[in-house]
Amino acid sequence: MKKTILALTTIVLLSFAIPQQSIANKSTAKEISAEEISEAKADINQMVDRMLEINEMDIKSMSKSEKKELKKEVRSIKKDMKAYSKSESEAIAEAAAEGARSGGLYISSGAIIIILLLIIIL
Repeated sequence: MKKTILALTTIVLLSFAIPQQSIANKSTAKEISAEEISEAKADINQMVDRMLEINEMDIKSMSKSEKKELKKEVRSIKKDMKAYSKSESEAIAEAAAEGARSGGLYISSGAIIIILLLIIIL
């Protein structure tokens, strides 16, 4: 008897909790126009292009103050990219993720050692 009452109480409480969460998510979502999405994509592309330019620069020939300025610029670009990736609009977040993916491929040293060991063994 106690188990059935507990089960019914749980079902009733959960049935009220789930719809409220879905309603809350729909009410906070903003509708963003196509112009805002295209502007965001253009901004993201500009940031990615600037990061690529900075990576291609010869940093060793720069003065200390120029290096500091570049560091600040890179940090601000990364901060902006994080803000775009946490955006409420899915299109803007996807564009930010796409721009971040163009960074390259990273392999850890442990993975390289394992790959080399497998090549030697086989």
